[in-house]
Amino acid sequence: MRAAILLPPSKGQHAGGTGTPWSELGAQVSPAQRTVAKALRSAMRTGNQTQLAKLLGATGDTLRDARAMNSTVLQSPTMPAIERYRGVLYEELAYATMLAAARRRADRSLLIFGALHGVALARAPLPAHRLAFTAAFPELGRLATWWRPRITEELGRMLQGAVVWDLSPRTIPRSMQSTHQRLRNSPQVR
Repeated sequence: MRAAILLPPSKGQHAGGTGTPWSELGAQVSPAQRTVAKALRSAMRTGNQTQLAKLLGATGDTLRDARAMNSTVLQSPTMPAIERYRGVLYEELAYATMLAAARRRADRSLLIFGALHGVALARAPLPAHRLAFTAAFPELGRLATWWRPRITEELGRMLQGAVVWDLSPRTIPRSMQSTHQRLRNSPQVR
């Protein structure tokens, strides 16, 4: 039986990257991901400090850095999601130190949530960004709500028949309740 491990995003991210930008990746970046990225980029260009502070949950230098990062989200170099995020969970996972066979299993099993990309496999290319599911754009509304039907469909396909270890914060699975109800016949370990 295969495993699926659901991971949260992290506010902490490694900067830079050497991967192809989303603007050049074609079908590897979904229409939904492009929609969110364009809304984010637009908000960075047109929003004032107060609006952006609320949208990004940041102030001062953090807001300045986030605005710069998010303004070029489609043109920035990428790195695999599992390498982009940092923080206690990602450090303890120690992906970079795994043996090759373990890394291949992780590449197939780790699903990482994020407000920019919805849900992605470990090796999915991600640009540096700052965005939370609680953010709301005029054209999309609250991202958790906007992503719900899109992630529900994808998770249904990705998790079918898998043993699921859910390490994501409760706000993410609650926003995807229909998926969890539909998959309740799959064994889940929390």
